[in-house]
Amino acid sequence: MGDANESCVGDFLVFLQVGDAMIWNFTMRSIGIGSRKAHSVTFKAEFNNTESVLISFTSFNETRNSNNVLCGPVIDSTMIRFSDVLDSKAHKQIGCVTFSFVLAITFLIFV
Repeated sequence: MGDANESCVGDFLVFLQVGDAMIWNFTMRSIGIGSRKAHSVTFKAEFNNTESVLISFTSFNETRNSNNVLCGPVIDSTMIRFSDVLDSKAHKQIGCVTFSFVLAITFLIFV
């Protein structure tokens, strides 16, 4: 997690959701000086060959920088590592996934 060194100061909350049920949240207090911290999540997703597993990031809060411009978190440097195992009884693939990302701060300008 981090900020873009653009004086964006405040508390940020980002939710990571995998499928319908698995949810994690990540928080940070930005002081606007360009710092960052990496995070990693490992989860098991079960699916057959025709299904997709939805991975989404959501943030419901934002703040304003010193120029009164809206700013908030953005996801950067996302990597997904997949290991495949076949469950012969259920005829499903079971994937162990490690999901790593860095959260940085970006600025949104609404006209």
